[in-house]
Amino acid sequence: MPTSTAPLEGQIEIALRLREGVIDTVDLRSTRPQAARVFVGRSVDEVIPLLSTVFSLCGTAQRVAGLTACERARSIEPAAADRAARAVMVLVEAAEQNLMRVCMDWPMLLGEAPDPDRVKDLREAMAELPLDRDGRWRRIGGGTSFDPAAALGRLTPELEVGPATSDLEDWQAWWDTSESLTARCLKRVAHGGLSGFGASDVAPLPVLSLDWLEARLGGDDNGAFAARPEIDGGARETGPLSRLGDDPLIAAARERYGNGLMTRMLARLVDLDTTPDRLRTTLENPPPVEPGPGIGVVETARGTLVHRVELDGDTVADYRIVAPTEWNFHPDGPLARGLLGANFTDSAAAENQVALLTAVIDPCVGYEVTIDA
Repeated sequence: MPTSTAPLEGQIEIALRLREGVIDTVDLRSTRPQAARVFVGRSVDEVIPLLSTVFSLCGTAQRVAGLTACERARSIEPAAADRAARAVMVLVEAAEQNLMRVCMDWPMLLGEAPDPDRVKDLREAMAELPLDRDGRWRRIGGGTSFDPAAALGRLTPELEVGPATSDLEDWQAWWDTSESLTARCLKRVAHGGLSGFGASDVAPLPVLSLDWLEARLGGDDNGAFAARPEIDGGARETGPLSRLGDDPLIAAARERYGNGLMTRMLARLVDLDTTPDRLRTTLENPPPVEPGPGIGVVETARGTLVHRVELDGDTVADYRIVAPTEWNFHPDGPLARGLLGANFTDSAAAENQVALLTAVIDPCVGYEVTIDA
């Protein structure tokens, strides 16, 4: 199932072999180019604006990760207002990406009509955030006069996508009775017997220290770690499901459905619902400055994004990026492990369900599913 992502960004190729209704082979290949190479040899001042141009998806998160990496490499400590501005804009961008999945991708794959107006309303609310209009927070060292507290309430109603409860039984009653788009999508998954589809034993990605990342990426001369990251020889998973492991609703869903489709969808919804609280927390307590090597780590809608820079004066001598897609679509990662051994009535059902699981795990590029039946 190809998507509309531009070919220059590459894609994830998912090749499955179906034998007697069971997937017995899963082959995941990425054609994503190592885009970070284009930054080598350029000045830092050139690279920072390029980040949000080269990476059209999650451009703010990419830029903030690059800013953080370069500032650490140069021992520059941005002010609290700049740290807050960057963290808030990353959270808002992640909310937009999550809402796109919930209101556009999920309905189209589940036989429901998408809701572009909901996404449009959020974008209009985002445009009202009173950021420093000259964009000083986007520069090395910052210098913004960021004060968005008065506008954050404008975002809250746009991010409400489920009942205000952490009780799984209450959520089930809601999706069985509500006529909202989100409820209808969850109901189709639940009544279609897909709640546990795609469950696997892939462990969540832990918080990675700057020194650990520097050791892996600093010595990654052939790019093997950046292309297929692992911990102790094993794949890990990043994203809402990993971030929300302690949430009571997600814990209850995991106990009932494993880390299958329903649990993943609920994690995405909780991630959206909790965004306003996280925005307020960020404003009250801007992220602290952690000294270290030239590493920038940012949590995006899809998971942990890492940039690593090595400078020669003001020139970029080396640049490495590990995006969430490299973890989640590792050949032995959550998608591959979740599909292996799955049962299907026919190849058409397999293609549709695989596309749904892929969209819920959410790569940052297009994907294509092929099935050898």
